[in-house]
Amino acid sequence: MSAGAMSTSASIRCWTRSIRTASLAASGSSIQVFDEQGNFVESLNGFHLPASPAFMALNPKRRIGYVIVAPDLNTLQKFSY
Repeated sequence: MSAGAMSTSASIRCWTRSIRTASLAASGSSIQVFDEQGNFVESLNGFHLPASPAFMALNPKRRIGYVIVAPDLNTLQKFSY
């Protein structure tokens, strides 16, 4: 995980998914999703996350999230997981 990475988790029908951001992907930043055992589930690519920790909001019931994007830090990008 890079210096600008963060992680958070959300409960989904008795499942806990851990979501981690990384800003070192070749095609922009990515969000990695892990299950409750720490197994990698998927990588969501193409984000433009800031170098510092990115603010993220999750709606586990709908399995969607929003993350703040760089460079202006006043735009949200929606994603599903």
